[in-house]
Amino acid sequence: MMSNIVHVGGLTIQPTKPLPSQFDKFISQSSGFIIVSFGSIVNSIQDEIAEKMMKAFGSIKYGIIWKYPGVNKMPLPYNVMIEKWLPQNDLLANPKAKLFITHCGNNGQFEALQHGIPMLGMPFFGDQNYNSMRMQYKGYGIHMDALHFTSDELKNNINKIISNPDYTKRIKKASRIFKSQENPRKRAVAAIKHVVDFGSDHLRPITVDMPLWKLWMLDIFVSLMFGILLILFIAKLVLGFLLRRLCKFCFQIEKPKED
Repeated sequence: MMSNIVHVGGLTIQPTKPLPSQFDKFISQSSGFIIVSFGSIVNSIQDEIAEKMMKAFGSIKYGIIWKYPGVNKMPLPYNVMIEKWLPQNDLLANPKAKLFITHCGNNGQFEALQHGIPMLGMPFFGDQNYNSMRMQYKGYGIHMDALHFTSDELKNNINKIISNPDYTKRIKKASRIFKSQENPRKRAVAAIKHVVDFGSDHLRPITVDMPLWKLWMLDIFVSLMFGILLILFIAKLVLGFLLRRLCKFCFQIEKPKED
């Protein structure tokens, strides 16, 4: 990492606020709830996928608060609440939050990390698939194919994450580590102030001014390739010489003696 790079992951996390009354009322009537959101870019969900999700949600014991894009044409199970907009960060901060079903956008993942909520990743495009796989690799939840799944698969994964304390334990620890570090806003402000006070020439990487052949070490690569080819050429000559001597020796042994 170059000296002119400052990591400010979690910069968009806002302080939590009290929940609007309709969310507060819904949560108070449940033993726990799941937040479902696929971000602001996904404006619609195929009816077939939405029906499978709704079937799975209706068969679990927890409340579902779903940011649903488009027009809902399906009957709602008693435990499902659909809204056009969600106070996502405030919902994730609620003590009754059990799981975050997400497309694994960067901001949403940082909010889940901030509040220590395990995730079920259902990515659609861009960096979301990588984020989801990374989340599963670290043990914070499960990655799923958003376009090819069954209702039973979704239901089983939801129950698996909630019933297995290891997922929550791992992300709670990661949350404590994340919050123990310097606040990303303070880090960003400090970096900007540093540049205002001292300029940025001393942060400029030397690689910016390197010619391409030097940056990618093409001279070293060419030298190594030349050395390898030279060794192979010499080896070919030596093997050829040895094979010719061996063939000549064998021919002399097999040549019959004259009477």
